[in-house]
This record gives sequence, C-alpha cells and structure tokens, in this order.
Amino acid sequence: MEKIDNYTYEFISEWPDKDHVHPWGETKDKIKPGIIYLYNKENAEWAWFRCPCGCGTIIVLRIENPKQSFPSWILTVNNNLVTFSPSIQQLNGCKSHFFIREGKVIWC
Repeated sequence: MEKIDNYTYEFISEWPDKDHVHPWGETKDKIKPGIIYLYNKENAEWAWFRCPCGCGTIIVLRIENPKQSFPSWILTVNNNLVTFSPSIQQLNGCKSHFFIREGKVIWC
C-alpha cells in the first residue's frame, strides 16, 4: 500500500456484524485508503480508516463522548474536511504517530 497524504470521509448507517473479525467483515477490502468512515448510533460515535503510513492497518477511534471514560478523540468537520484531536499514535505494528488536520496527514 502507498502512503496516504489526505483523507475524505463517508457516513455509514449500519454497525458491522459483531462476529466478524474486522469491522467490515473478514477482509479489509471494504475500507478504502484515504477514506474515513464515520458511524453514529446511540451516543457512540466511531471512525475507521487505514493507517496513513501505508502498512494497511485499520485504525478504529472512538469519538469523544463526555459521559464515557474510554480513550477518545474529538472530531471536527469543517468545509467537508475532517480534523481529529489529539494526535493518533499506533502503539503496536508500524508505530505511526500523526495528526489529521483538515483532511491532511501531519506526521509527528
């Protein structure tokens, strides 16, 4: 896979089957590089996307919910461009550390 420099986003309306290995089934093929998939249901918001380093890892982030104590990120959509805060860091595998600001990847 190639490095990803920019992201767009798409909303999804159906939660993936709980028995699947990955959020989108048994293969990663449904998660396209450069697209952040956003899901919202019952006060739980999630984002799925491929790691921008090109390793192919799927990153799953919980979007901030002040009522929960789980690790979470703040999502802002402005002019159809996505920003996450704070930075995103892979603790395993490729160990990538980056921001996504207005759809662009900024490496730490």
